Amino acid sequence: MEAVERLRPYGSEVLVQVKPALFRGEYTANGQRYRRITQQRCWKLVRMSGYRQDEDGNRDGDWMESPVLLLEDGTAGRFWLDNDITPQREGEYVSSHTPDPLRKQTFLDTANTALPALVKRHLGEAVVRYERTG
Repeated sequence: MEAVERLRPYGSEVLVQVKPALFRGEYTANGQRYRRITQQRCWKLVRMSGYRQDEDGNRDGDWMESPVLLLEDGTAGRFWLDNDITPQREGEYVSSHTPDPLRKQTFLDTANTALPALVKRHLGEAVVRYERTG
């Protein structure tokens, strides 16, 4: 929560979580409609992309952006973005997937560093980055 308070004056990104809708929906992709279920202000900690994996470790779908985001409620995770869902606005991340919780394997540099130290380092880097860009 301390990081959220430091970041609150900076940035205007929003995470919009959506789910399929039968009739009415604000977002569309390939003829399917999606409706907004939650929206929170967020800050990007780490830019990432990759293939999402199912419970068995098999590749699930196409290559996707999947940044690590800190949400205004103080939670963080790796969010798999649906880039084919429209409309998306500048600074808006749209996801229909459940986020992956933060684990040591989430980060690329998983050398013998504890997860709290990794998260703390990325939080510090994000604070500096957002403060510099105003």
